[in-house]
Amino acid sequence: MVNNAGIGVGGEASELTLAHWERVIDVNLRGVIHGVHAAYPVMIAQRSGHIVNTASLAGLMPSPWLTPYAMTKHAVVGLTLSLRAKAAAHGVRVTAVCPGVVDTRTSSGASTATPRWSSHQHRPGWRTTCGGMRRPRSIG
Repeated sequence: MVNNAGIGVGGEASELTLAHWERVIDVNLRGVIHGVHAAYPVMIAQRSGHIVNTASLAGLMPSPWLTPYAMTKHAVVGLTLSLRAKAAAHGVRVTAVCPGVVDTRTSSGASTATPRWSSHQHRPGWRTTCGGMRRPRSIG
């Protein structure tokens, strides 16, 4: 089972509303929780399965202009590692995939709700993490 959903909410953390934080938590973290909640008991019962959670490179390192996004992706990595430790005894594998910046609607700012987002994504280094932005076709 693959949990693959995410929205980017970025900008100055002090300028974000609670609604910004809640929206990114609902999609990026609660979406994964709901997927695990639905699939994991079935996998335990059948003594096999594989849960793949899409996190992000932002879940492994600081991402100051993407604080809400990075927070949720760190949580996905933590959930994955914690669940993996227990799931193995039931024959269930749990993996986190942590891609870098991929040229999608999320990285272009099209799915964001913060007014100052576009100015932040043009800051030095924004699109050059780990060798530059990748296109979806060039991955996997």
